Amino acid sequence: MNISSRDHHIFEEVARGNGLLRWYAIADSAQQKALPFAIQQPGFKARCLFDSSQRSPVAAQTPHLAEIGSPLNKNAAWRWISNHRRVEACITVIATELDFKCLWNHLSICTECTLPDGDAIFLAFWDPAVLGSLIGQPDDHTLHVKGPVLRSAQKNALFRNLKNWWYWDRLGTTHSIDVTENKATYEAFPIRLSQDQVDDLVEGSVPDHILYYIESNQPTLISDFAPSHRYEFIVQSLAKAREIELSSMKDLVNFVCLKLIYRKRIHQEKIVIDAFEKLFRRELAFHDLIDQLP
Repeated sequence: MNISSRDHHIFEEVARGNGLLRWYAIADSAQQKALPFAIQQPGFKARCLFDSSQRSPVAAQTPHLAEIGSPLNKNAAWRWISNHRRVEACITVIATELDFKCLWNHLSICTECTLPDGDAIFLAFWDPAVLGSLIGQPDDHTLHVKGPVLRSAQKNALFRNLKNWWYWDRLGTTHSIDVTENKATYEAFPIRLSQDQVDDLVEGSVPDHILYYIESNQPTLISDFAPSHRYEFIVQSLAKAREIELSSMKDLVNFVCLKLIYRKRIHQEKIVIDAFEKLFRRELAFHDLIDQLP
């Protein structure tokens, strides 16, 4: 992730246009262990959104709200964000007139939503990839589930009293969220998800689960892919797997692994070509595919 000079210019223009804005980051410690401490500054507040004490085991795996000051000051927090060039979506930036306590109260309430059966789960808007799907960010082409997952009144509840919100996707591209929708209707907290919304959120996490499994258990299969290209390969392979109605995580992982093993041979070797063509014509069951391959 990096903030280009153009990006920082955008932040500075917003700051110059409204001197009353306060600037915050939502920093995900689970995805970047240096957070939130890497962006904390003397005299600036930071607090776990789950209200766990700093440096506790829970806080080390959860999101934090941190004051980062105006981008016009180009302080240590902004320099860290600017220099953090790994393709690792782990931070979002908010501009609002709310003070720290009010914003923390709002975001901490937003962390929880309910399932159709009434059980409570976390709404992981602090994860930029999840946030993009939740709101249906139109210019984020890295999203597996395009969204929006949330209904208009639910987005309004999340955006309440925010002036600007930005995030970086998996490829380090900056996205500015439109938080100025018609806010006449707000859904009460906790937000209640429909089964379709739950299904979309589950589907959105599938590529990451598959990638994590392969990187942890079969790393040589994907080691020659640049980290920034791995997720894209998984998503493209998933689309093909869905064509033949594979649904279990075991089958999806195995399908992606076969795609990695055979790579170009799928389009070059007759025996491999024939086997995969039979699979997609539904003349061959997936669990029988391996017996047809050399």
